[in-house]
Amino acid sequence: MVLLAASFTRPSSQRFRDLSSRSSCNAHGDNAATDYPNTRIARTVEEVFSDPAIDLIVVGTPNETHFELAKAALEAGKHVVIDKPFAASSAQARALISLAAEQGKVLAPFHNRRYDSDFVTLRKLVAEGTLGRITQVIFAL
Repeated sequence: MVLLAASFTRPSSQRFRDLSSRSSCNAHGDNAATDYPNTRIARTVEEVFSDPAIDLIVVGTPNETHFELAKAALEAGKHVVIDKPFAASSAQARALISLAAEQGKVLAPFHNRRYDSDFVTLRKLVAEGTLGRITQVIFAL
């Protein structure tokens, strides 16, 4: 697995610590090497995409780069997880989904909110039955 990230939150990247093979593409600076000394640091995405040992790419770069990087990763035969937003348009999203299906690869959005303390607490309360029988849930943004 490789993490392509301009700025990926430490809690999010901490979840990848248990993976046995991990790389990071960091074109500028050595902060990833300092924070994750057992991680191989690539300096270009081309280096990452051409590495046959890498199966999965996590795209956590600026939003406007998501489509092109995910497309290139799929074309290189990699599974892809994309940080939100998944794509800039529904047309881009459909194109990525079609390409993933053609390549036989997994393509998924990164849902990191499920580990936030409010969600974890709510899930625990629901599982314990503390809230009783839930008959309706309303979400608002």
